[in-house]
Amino acid sequence: MTHPTGSERYFNSASHGLPAAETYRAMAAYLELQAQKGPDAAAGHFASDLARAETNCARILKTDTDRLGFSSTTTSAWHALIPWLDLSGRRVLVTQNEWGDYYRALAARPDITLEVLPPLDLQNPDLSTWADAIDDDVGAIMLPMVTSLSGQRYPVEEISALPRPDHTRLIVDAAQAIGQMPVDLSRINCDALVATCRKWLRGPRQTSLFWISESWQVQGAPMRPSQLQSHDHNLALQIGLTAATDAYLQADPAMIHETLISRADRLRSIASDAGFAIFGGQQSQSAIVSVEVSKSALAKVNAAISDAGYETKAPDVAYFEPLNPSGKDTAIVRITPHVYSEDATMTRVIALARAALST
Repeated sequence: MTHPTGSERYFNSASHGLPAAETYRAMAAYLELQAQKGPDAAAGHFASDLARAETNCARILKTDTDRLGFSSTTTSAWHALIPWLDLSGRRVLVTQNEWGDYYRALAARPDITLEVLPPLDLQNPDLSTWADAIDDDVGAIMLPMVTSLSGQRYPVEEISALPRPDHTRLIVDAAQAIGQMPVDLSRINCDALVATCRKWLRGPRQTSLFWISESWQVQGAPMRPSQLQSHDHNLALQIGLTAATDAYLQADPAMIHETLISRADRLRSIASDAGFAIFGGQQSQSAIVSVEVSKSALAKVNAAISDAGYETKAPDVAYFEPLNPSGKDTAIVRITPHVYSEDATMTRVIALARAALST
């Protein structure tokens, strides 16, 4: 796979990993045929390519295609699941890293009790307090596989093995996991998983997926992905997703995962040597690196990075993770590399941030 133009200065993979040129060419070929012969003829011609998006994603997740569906964003997939949850009068358990859009939707419901699970030491998690919280009145447990801002990994396999009532749904958000680390649904005892394909898989924007367990019954039968999936989705984007997942699988996912962690560890070391505190700590075990800066200096740091032609992101912690206890007084710059990132540019982007703080 060729590296996209400008990738050496791009450090925003946790928002959108840069698609390769092959991905855009595949979409362009589909759209060109559609313009010439119409949507039905184009879909028929590219039928095997369209189907391969599904088989590729099933391979990546180590599951079957009949439990998979596609959506536009992780949040839209999550919202499609919510009406099928029996939550009224029940407790819903979330972590302190609950994604802001999810939290606000749940907090707006007067018919549920929203409860934050005790914080875990994610380097040495003790799940006993979580196990004690899962009673018969729990309707759902919401869990990120990897946190969006600090890149910390929750022990999803171990959490999914905790005893829970048959009616309690475990919903896993793998938006920041798929593509940068193994996501093996044969080892995760969850009821549903949602994930975006535009980040670490480097698919086009507006591509996401969801998976539903066969154990999720609706009127005595397993819920079907078609019950949640739009019947009028953008096939050009699906063609792009096929190209992106083809490249991911051909490039050896294990090597991609190893490279991402290596790049991120190197970036954390460079940032720490420059005097930056790492948001969430050094041992995040993912490719997400966020450095802490004062709120008063954030605009100046962002401007220095942007003016030099680099792209990072400064997420609002309090907005994106409202339950995070660090959200009120911490500003961060999230600097997320990918396989195309190099030491020289990682050193440079940190130097730009450091210099901005010194002026």
